[in-house]
Order: sequence, then C-alpha cells, then structure tokens
Amino acid sequence: MKPRKTELKIFLETCKRTSKVLESIEDPVLTWAVRKEKVLGAYNNFLRKKKTLADKLPERWHNMTAAQVAGGQVFVHSGRTRKFLHNHRDELRSEEKELLRHFIENP
Repeated sequence: MKPRKTELKIFLETCKRTSKVLESIEDPVLTWAVRKEKVLGAYNNFLRKKKTLADKLPERWHNMTAAQVAGGQVFVHSGRTRKFLHNHRDELRSEEKELLRHFIENP
C-alpha cells in the first residue's frame, strides 16, 4: 500500500524534528562515548580486522571516525543509552530525553 501525501508530510516533519533533536545532543553523546573504553570496542575491533586499510588512513580520520562509531554504539545498545540519559538528565531538554527514551525502548 502506497502512503498518502498527508502521511508522507507527517513522516517528513517527524524526520525533521528528530534530526534537530539528534543534532542538539550529538556533541554531548560523542564526547561521552569516546571516554568509555567499552563503547569504543566496536571501532577498535574494526581496526584490528582491517589493519592494512586502517594504516593507510590519515590520523585525524581515526579520531573523527572513532567518535562517530562510539556515538552510534550509544544508540544501538539500550543500556548505554540509559546510562547516557541518566548521566546527563539535568542538562537535557524534555524533547532530548524523550528521544533517548525512544532509543532505549527501540534500539
């Protein structure tokens, strides 16, 4: 069944709102995630498996990519999302908390 125009408009607005909220918490999530050795595990495993490729990449690429991978790990593991939310609950706005709760329930 093909979505109607009104449904598509609702989806688009939801995506825009979610993107804005994600953008507002991106820096705190990345900063928190790169400080957690366990969260960086996925990136470090990748580097070990792809050592030849990793050695060819510029050093600044590693730092940026490590942060992005670590940040992604926060959202796909509900326990990590819960820890981030708990540690930053006083600093986050209500819509940011709501989105994080959504990720906890739907990693």
